[in-house]
Amino acid sequence: MSTDGAVSTLAARTQSAIHDALSAHEIHLLFTRLPDEKLTEEGQIPKILRQACADALLINYTDHIPEKMVQILRTHQVPSVWLNTRQPFNCVRPDDLAAGHAATMTLLGKGHQRIAFVNYAHGTETLGSSHYSVRDRQQGYETAMGDAGL
Repeated sequence: MSTDGAVSTLAARTQSAIHDALSAHEIHLLFTRLPDEKLTEEGQIPKILRQACADALLINYTDHIPEKMVQILRTHQVPSVWLNTRQPFNCVRPDDLAAGHAATMTLLGKGHQRIAFVNYAHGTETLGSSHYSVRDRQQGYETAMGDAGL
């Protein structure tokens, strides 16, 4: 995880759930927060893995992912799984499209018709530059509203 909370947050309950699920399979997990400089400096990621006696990475870096870090992971073929980010492979994330649709359908099912989608964006961020989950949730909302003729 990055030390920048704006790009890397993981709730304590989620950390506990990951730890418990892995522990049940006798897999050990070490949570570490690292500054971006360590994640993008050549040679640091393999060194971090050696020092931690780790075989792989769970990467919780959801926004503004440094391209240099991605290149280093590929170059060194570091086994890794990404959390809460859209990657072509090796990623785990919620189905935000279905969640936006289901939330809207729940409100429609209770008879509500004037339903607004509200997103709390950080700073001056626009929808186009926001995290994929925001766009997916809005699309789910829009689809449900459209299907209901609203």
